[in-house]
Amino acid sequence: MEGREAGKVEHVWYAERGGGRVASEECPEKCVQSGGDVISAHLIWNLVNELMMLASGVLVAAGWYQIRRRRVRTHRRLMLAGASFAAAFFVSYLFSTLLIGDSLYDGPGRYATAYQSFLQIHVVLATVAAILGVVTLRRAFLRRFSRHRRIAPWTAVLWFISAASGLGVFLILFVIFPSHTSTTSIFTVLFH
Repeated sequence: MEGREAGKVEHVWYAERGGGRVASEECPEKCVQSGGDVISAHLIWNLVNELMMLASGVLVAAGWYQIRRRRVRTHRRLMLAGASFAAAFFVSYLFSTLLIGDSLYDGPGRYATAYQSFLQIHVVLATVAAILGVVTLRRAFLRRFSRHRRIAPWTAVLWFISAASGLGVFLILFVIFPSHTSTTSIFTVLFH
């Protein structure tokens, strides 16, 4: 431990200022200290978003399993819970984007095009899955079950792929190549 006393942990906090990272001796308001590590509020928010999305996928899978066993009541409850988690994810993601901005890819340039392609595929699949989800739920609520049954498996499969690709985006941005930059939020544009 050159330049440090043994047993002392030195923390360097980084704050977003003027479009770049600035080292600071104090943790900015957007950081949480945990076990010597710094976890930004942005990371926590995105982790919660990802957990909501994964919970939605697991609930939809469980609901699909239940309807295959003709357990309609349990199927309905699981699907509504899955849809609720998906809606909560969407609202939370929207607020995160408006208030904080989207995370930017900070990995090696040689992977940037592949990442952007992967991200665009995820966005298209998620959008289609969400639209199909609304249509599928509407058909169920209106008791149009023959039409519901025709579209529901496609909706679920697209939802699973969307949840899995969303997990991939999260891992790339926050685990594999941790992102320290984000786009400008609407909040910043309007109030600064």
